[in-house]
Amino acid sequence: MRYDQDNTSEECVVVKSNGCRQVVQCGSCMTVCSSCRRLNDPSPVEEIRLDEEDSKDMYTILETCFETAPDEWKVLLRSQYDALRAPCPQARRWDKRVISICLSLWVRSPRAYEDLKGSGMLILPSGRQMRRYKNSVKQVPGPQDDVFRWMHECANDSRVAPDGRAGFLVHDETKIQEDLVLEMTGGRPKLVGWVDSGEEGNNLRVLQKQCLQPELASEVLQFYFVGYTGFRFPICHYPTVGVKPSELYIFTWQLVSKLRVWGFKIDCVLQDGGGANRQFMKAHFKDPPADSKYLASNIVLGSRKIAMCQDFSHNVKKIRNGVMKSGNQSFHTRKLQHGVNCISWQQWIDAAKWDRNTNSRLIHRKLSDSHLFPNSAEKMRNHLAEDMLDDDALNLMRYYQASLVNGSCLDSTIEFLEHTSNIIKVFRDSRPLTSLADPRLVILKEALEWFTKWRSDVAADETMSESEKKKATLSPECCDDLEALLLSFPEVCKMHLNEFPHGSVVPSRFNSDIIENHFCQQRGLHGGNATNPSYSAYCSTVNSIVLGQSLLSRGRKSNAGLSAAKPFSLLVTKPLSKRAKTK
Repeated sequence: MRYDQDNTSEECVVVKSNGCRQVVQCGSCMTVCSSCRRLNDPSPVEEIRLDEEDSKDMYTILETCFETAPDEWKVLLRSQYDALRAPCPQARRWDKRVISICLSLWVRSPRAYEDLKGSGMLILPSGRQMRRYKNSVKQVPGPQDDVFRWMHECANDSRVAPDGRAGFLVHDETKIQEDLVLEMTGGRPKLVGWVDSGEEGNNLRVLQKQCLQPELASEVLQFYFVGYTGFRFPICHYPTVGVKPSELYIFTWQLVSKLRVWGFKIDCVLQDGGGANRQFMKAHFKDPPADSKYLASNIVLGSRKIAMCQDFSHNVKKIRNGVMKSGNQSFHTRKLQHGVNCISWQQWIDAAKWDRNTNSRLIHRKLSDSHLFPNSAEKMRNHLAEDMLDDDALNLMRYYQASLVNGSCLDSTIEFLEHTSNIIKVFRDSRPLTSLADPRLVILKEALEWFTKWRSDVAADETMSESEKKKATLSPECCDDLEALLLSFPEVCKMHLNEFPHGSVVPSRFNSDIIENHFCQQRGLHGGNATNPSYSAYCSTVNSIVLGQSLLSRGRKSNAGLSAAKPFSLLVTKPLSKRAKTK
């Protein structure tokens, strides 16, 4: 291209790119766009190009200079060196370990990752590439082979032992927004947010309602696998409007069968005490479940049994709620009676007030108004319920009894707290149980006998009317759930230790806290713990939780512990999803 320079007769030759489709802005001092300007730079910077032998020498220098450095640090240096040598960002290739740690950082906080990348201190993969790795498994309702394969490969990568591939199937529900989202799937639009219970579940709903009209989902049913050694993985979820017992029956046994195919064994189904869950549990027994110690026949593998258990954390909250309803006021719906004494919530309030007014250093330092007068949200917090029934509460009640002139009125309350504190102490104990002669199993047996005797004594008391008997003990549902927990846990330990003599069972993992933590992460990633995501947002967040939390937990929290899961595309031979074409 030739043009007159400064309105003179002198001509200047300018090279223009063949792919240039840009127009220089009016009034600009430049005669060509930025792309063409690089072609006309009169003084190009001389580049130092290294051949393959030189690259090997650079790796040798790095190894020699940093012999004592960790392997991960050497991987970072090599990745930075290779990224600098790449002719363009699209030509960069990253080590699997670099992708894993970058993805773990990105799913926790994309903004912080972009700030680190934009600082120029490190060359990192782009956020778009991280998103493609995260979405290598698409989350949809129901079981998927890719999810089970991802779980299987993660267990192999973490070297989970055979006894760690046996464990519990935990399920729970949470609220979501009733919302429809239009998504593109395979180039076709699809509405996401309808109730989807699988083919059998959907057919059952049509037969029940005699209507083909779909419903908007208001809840999500989430299933988790939790192994005896701490390995956990979210395996499946369903959008529902409240799961039915028949649907839960289909879901559970379908997942037990799928897990067995991939090498995982289920010894126990762990659930809360919801109405649908109780009916689902009773569907497995012809006689009262207590007669068989809540061990049901395994329809997938007839030679094994499967325990139908109730969650420990929900049981503690139900016991606390039952005591809160006990008293002599008109608004109290219960009047717990053990022997000649009453057990009422006012006794806890009086003990806490005495502690605050008498002792400069409180006996029970954790007690607050949230413990004594919880609102609807605080009633759902596990630690607030456990603090009122544990060893500290028992110690406070004993000191309060000693301060009274007639302290015998608290004998039943103290006896009640002795057994509740023992239950909490056992199920929050992180020490592994390796023998059936463990004294903790004896403690649970004594607690079960005490609650059973209390219930039978009230039923046999002829001085009480039927309405008084119903109010004198905890609700029948609470008593049944507690019985299921205390009867089934020793049987689960027996099954596992008989199959794996060198294995162990950690009591602190025998709860659904992991799945509750999953729901908290869902709400936190969506926009805060006070908000609920839509089903579309829930699906897109599941992979972020898997990649951000640890696979093997040391304790109760699922986002603290050992290494996180690796992306699915790094564990199996599967290409990443293609980038969306831009027009």
